[in-house]
Amino acid sequence: MPEESNLLSGLWPLAARAGRLGDAEILYDNPESDFSPSNLWAEDRSWSLCTDYDLWATKVAGHPALIEALLNDSEIEAVRLPLTP
Repeated sequence: MPEESNLLSGLWPLAARAGRLGDAEILYDNPESDFSPSNLWAEDRSWSLCTDYDLWATKVAGHPALIEALLNDSEIEAVRLPLTP
């Protein structure tokens, strides 16, 4: 199980966890948790994933090869967002 530390941001209690990506699966649909993970960030900072719980999409940022793999995966519905200055 990933390690947990509690954070307080305004009125929202948040939980930050550290662990292996493969272990994150047990955090989804967990009856002991009010929310599933919405942000994942690699320890080496090579990629990040952000899901806004009230929007329809997840954003992934990372190396161009990672993005191309996601865009070319037939099991994933993915679009490239335009770069904006």
